[in-house]
Amino acid sequence: MKMNKKLVAATLGAVFVFSAMGSAFAAEVPVQNRDQAQSKYFADKSNVNVDLNQLAANKGITVDELKAQMKQGRGNEGNRRGGANLEQLAAEKGITVDELKAQMEQERQAKLEATAAEKGITVDELKAQMEQERGGKDGGNHGGFNLEQLAAEKGITVDELKAQMEQERGGKDGGNHGGFNLEQLAAEKGITVDELRAHMEQERQAKLEATAAEKGITVDELKAQMEQQRGGKDGGNRGGANLEQLAAEKGITVDELKAQMEQERQAKLEAMAAEKGVTVDELKAQMEQQRAAHQPQGTN
Repeated sequence: MKMNKKLVAATLGAVFVFSAMGSAFAAEVPVQNRDQAQSKYFADKSNVNVDLNQLAANKGITVDELKAQMKQGRGNEGNRRGGANLEQLAAEKGITVDELKAQMEQERQAKLEATAAEKGITVDELKAQMEQERGGKDGGNHGGFNLEQLAAEKGITVDELKAQMEQERGGKDGGNHGGFNLEQLAAEKGITVDELRAHMEQERQAKLEATAAEKGITVDELKAQMEQQRGGKDGGNRGGANLEQLAAEKGITVDELKAQMEQERQAKLEAMAAEKGVTVDELKAQMEQQRAAHQPQGTN
């Protein structure tokens, strides 16, 4: 009997010991897993930088701009200031905000050109692709910079944009280019090249007039604006059809061109105001409100 009691006691003791060890081991596993996860997260900062570079490349922006966006988003969620906004980034680099923006634009353009070259497409096609993908991720509510918008920005028709893109692609492929050149477009439409050009010119003029009317400016002013923007994106190497060039094309002086533009603008404003049944001043106020509503809000 004594031996049986000792055996039972020993067995119960062993069960208790193993139970305690099992509990301790079970408690240890989550700690180890958590530590491993933390060490994996903080293991190598270079992995985070690579992710930022990839994210920035996907968005077609620089890493600095991505950081600013992320900080702004973080600040908006917590109803706090975003931290590393453009002003802070510029201060860290010891440059002005305008210089930082110019630097970012140059970096973005260089990245777009490099990515487009890797894909064997033009920068315009790359932008269209990126914006279509972005629009798809947002639920398809907006397509972004599609071909029509790109063509409108350049002041040309979609057909001309396609022809340009194919020519650029053909040049990168060693001159063996097919696709949408003028001859092929004309053949597809069953018209001559001259008729196609006339058709394109009419479409371009109609688009320019519509865009100028929306902005309350003349077509010449719109052209000057578009060329200045285009020149700025190209790093300032070319200013395009500025006022001097437009005046030279018309065979008049710059002052005469400005006076002509002012008269045309005033006439258009009066016509638009009459259509809306408001005064010119009220129309101007409306246009300014619309313009302000479409501008992106600055960081505070």
